[in-house]
Amino acid sequence: QHQRFVQTWRACFANELAACDRALTYPYLGYTDRQRLLDQQSRIVSARQEAAERARHEERRQREEQQAAERRRAEQLAREREDAERERRATAAAQQPNVQPITTGSITTASLPRSDGALSANDPRVIDGIVILVSLLGLAALFALMRQPVPAITPVDGNTRPVPPPLPATHSPSQELGQQAPAPHQRAAAGVAIELAHAYIREFHDDHGDALTDPTMARQILETLALVTKQIRIAETNDPLATITIENKDGSPLSIDLKFLKSHALYYEGVCHAAANPKRAIRCLEQALAIEPNAPNAYVTLGFIHHALLNRKEAVEAYQQALALDPANLEYRKALDRAQNISGSSILIDRTFSAGRKTANAARLTAAIGILGLTVFFLVYYPMGVLAVVGLSIGSAIHNWASR
Repeated sequence: QHQRFVQTWRACFANELAACDRALTYPYLGYTDRQRLLDQQSRIVSARQEAAERARHEERRQREEQQAAERRRAEQLAREREDAERERRATAAAQQPNVQPITTGSITTASLPRSDGALSANDPRVIDGIVILVSLLGLAALFALMRQPVPAITPVDGNTRPVPPPLPATHSPSQELGQQAPAPHQRAAAGVAIELAHAYIREFHDDHGDALTDPTMARQILETLALVTKQIRIAETNDPLATITIENKDGSPLSIDLKFLKSHALYYEGVCHAAANPKRAIRCLEQALAIEPNAPNAYVTLGFIHHALLNRKEAVEAYQQALALDPANLEYRKALDRAQNISGSSILIDRTFSAGRKTANAARLTAAIGILGLTVFFLVYYPMGVLAVVGLSIGSAIHNWASR
């Protein structure tokens, strides 16, 4: 096993990326050697990205040169047409007879202003017409907005997430994006970006559970997820349908695409925000499940957060979804049983304290408005000052009641 590790080590430092992945799975790998392998892996990926970027710049330069040459040819053709038109007009003017203007008193027909019905851009009638037209268009747009019906609410199923509309049978992501087939260098750049994003995710894949209670680890994972998001954007810009196949730890092939990376990134983001910002964590987990609904870990984490917030119905639904995907998991069944046995008194006490906090905040806001009115409007107008005093009194009474 050590001899195979030495061979993969040498292959990794010979700029073979797959060898770096195999070397990182060596069970007796030290911290220093792991860091050296990770640095070499990053250097290989960066070198491939730079090569892809150089190829893209070269292609762009050639395309710009071709477009400039086409513009020059078009300008040359336009100049030739203008010269031919001037020559034609000069020939036609030379063939016409010379007509003398008719003199009537002191005014000649040649000196009269041209009246062929044409209007100049500076004519007041033109400006007035444009203003009237723009006003009519604005009124028509406002009327259309007022007549627009209110959109219907998206129906929901038994879950807490809205049901997405079904895709047509001929739906294709490339047709939806309206893009042409990516060039070879774009496919290569997208593959390199996906590979690097997956390498970042593997750094915290095995021990991300501590992020639920460790703020330091959660912050480190969020910093790494920012790098993952950057690589996802690079891959999506070059080839939205890019897919790579790597070797799993057990030797089986594993297909990685943007859908896989996005769902995992949203799942880990939800785990990191579970303690500090549970609402954001719930939103991230629901987005991850919308991308990949067959993820029992995401359902369990969602149920854990709802359980901590004493949302019994949502927690039970999330645990049931996880148990439907993995019926033999005893931990899922225990979590479901705990959620089903949340006492109603605990929920009532939590809701009461929450309502009390909201009422106290509203009372403080009312008192602040009263103080502001007493300070400003009392000096300006006496009746407004009286209203401010009344508002202050009502706010103080509500605040005292809420405090009790």
